[in-house]
Amino acid sequence: MKGIVFTVFNNMIEEKFGLKTWQALLDKVQPEGGGAYTAGGTYSDAELFALVTELSRQTKIDVPTLIETFGIYMFPVLAQKYSLFVQPNMDLKDFLKSIDSVIHLEVKKLEENAELPTISYIDPAPHQLIMLYRSPRKLCHLAMGLTKGAANHFKKDLSIEHPLCMHKGEDHCRLEITFE
Repeated sequence: MKGIVFTVFNNMIEEKFGLKTWQALLDKVQPEGGGAYTAGGTYSDAELFALVTELSRQTKIDVPTLIETFGIYMFPVLAQKYSLFVQPNMDLKDFLKSIDSVIHLEVKKLEENAELPTISYIDPAPHQLIMLYRSPRKLCHLAMGLTKGAANHFKKDLSIEHPLCMHKGEDHCRLEITFE
């Protein structure tokens, strides 16, 4: 997993829970690199999952909620870093539909070893979008958080239903988005 995920996670923990909580996580998990992450580095998925699991244990907040909260927190960081993809005059729905075919394609050009999810879309109505998410990492809750973060960025309200989930044995997650 790319280092930017770890550096943003570190920042979120310090901001929302405090430096002592971050240090307690590192002390308990004892990550291979000691918790000194760089945005350009690459780190083990297992390391992030261990940090999130331990944070859940310490805060009594369930893992899906923590991961979704992280996605909401991370979106503005990614939007600033990759501002080319997040134009002020864009429509939120069009932005979401560009993730797999434009954004992920460009990320692959920059980071050829990036392991990205695949997302396909069903566009049933002007106020709806269905995203079909597939990834061996099963980070559908991160995708939901990033989607909510995008909605915040574009100042749009939306709701997300999650009737199918890989965590419940499905081969993909179905995220049904309704734009208010």
